[in-house]
Amino acid sequence: MLSTIIFSTKFVIGIFSASTLTAFLVCFYNNIHFVNPKQNRYRFIKQSQKIYSTLSMVLGQTILVYSVLLNRMLDNKMHNISQSIYNITLYSIIAEFFYYLYHRAMHTEPYYKEYHSNHHQNIDIFPFDTFYIDKVDAMFLLGSIHTPILFIRFNYFELGLCLYLYITFAYLAHSDFFTKQHVNHHKLLICNYCILNPIYDVICRTYR
Repeated sequence: MLSTIIFSTKFVIGIFSASTLTAFLVCFYNNIHFVNPKQNRYRFIKQSQKIYSTLSMVLGQTILVYSVLLNRMLDNKMHNISQSIYNITLYSIIAEFFYYLYHRAMHTEPYYKEYHSNHHQNIDIFPFDTFYIDKVDAMFLLGSIHTPILFIRFNYFELGLCLYLYITFAYLAHSDFFTKQHVNHHKLLICNYCILNPIYDVICRTYR
């Protein structure tokens, strides 16, 4: 059991660290601010404390869940390219579905004011703002991006790649480096609820 917890810790922390570093380096290379340059020191410290508290809970819960589920639900075999592409595509379809439902619900009362409004305090957003969210909000986010594990027979590489891509893009979406999709979400509040693949925004006509 201890070895499983250690492996899960390395897996989770490794992917999150790689995503964070990638997003930071992309911003650095392209002269994009990772942190709001106009933010005063007091607000930066306060925001950092909330992010640390939220991430500690999210990463800790993920490690515990993975310690129980990974060996039981993941495939230890290598998959061919077509199978991996199929699994990764299916991951996106399932994860976006649950994230869309949760995120759109969070933009209705009383959930918006109670749980989600902190994340929308700033209209001008930066990658550092990505995990400035309430703990309840974070739990639903966590559930959304991990639900596909229940439906897809991943191997470790496929799951790791999916999580890496989604976390990295979540950072970069809080800038206008790739697309203004999530930037427009923060400005308008009534559109673009998906993370990376806007399939359900297109279907439900909430894409702007």
